[in-house]
Amino acid sequence: MTEDEEIRLLNHTQFAMDSSTKDGPNSWFVAFGALLYFIRDKRMGKPFATDLDICVPAEMVNVPVMIKAFEGCKFTLQKHITIDNGTTLQATFRKPNGQVDVDVFLLHKCGGMRWHSGALNLERPGVDGSLEKYTFKGVPESLFREIVKYTWNARVEKMQFPAKYGSLLDAWYPGWFMPDAKFGQSRAQIVQTVKSMKEL
Repeated sequence: MTEDEEIRLLNHTQFAMDSSTKDGPNSWFVAFGALLYFIRDKRMGKPFATDLDICVPAEMVNVPVMIKAFEGCKFTLQKHITIDNGTTLQATFRKPNGQVDVDVFLLHKCGGMRWHSGALNLERPGVDGSLEKYTFKGVPESLFREIVKYTWNARVEKMQFPAKYGSLLDAWYPGWFMPDAKFGQSRAQIVQTVKSMKEL
């Protein structure tokens, strides 16, 4: 991805998210592998070779408006994972000929934790048909409460990052601060549910 393509991707993503969240730029933030890239790898001169991961509290985003906003920036909806009769877990967007997807994960609140899931496993228990199982990962809600804004290029609008990015990366990717190191086992709480978030 060229620098110009990266800048367009970031600015269009920011516009789509700001347009569809109740508190605009104070609602969503860069997460997961993309957060690791901007915090660690970009400073080392590595190219942007990961999906752009975004997290947003589920109650803060209007999903139909978000989809229309991304489509207005010439993204196409590649994947839309739902549960419990339409509750969104994840939406993935892609630009024409794009090398990078934008993955938007909705964070659902339960028991003082924020849970996300993009993994849907299908099992076939005999004659009963497919059984949907979702893998959720949760971390304490307190780690998401404060968002900071930062930019590294005058052509890029300020992006949103979790203020406690180190604690979040510790949970998601233990050992993340060591370049090229193999990550330890995730410290996030993991729960597998069948068809419903009510099992969390």
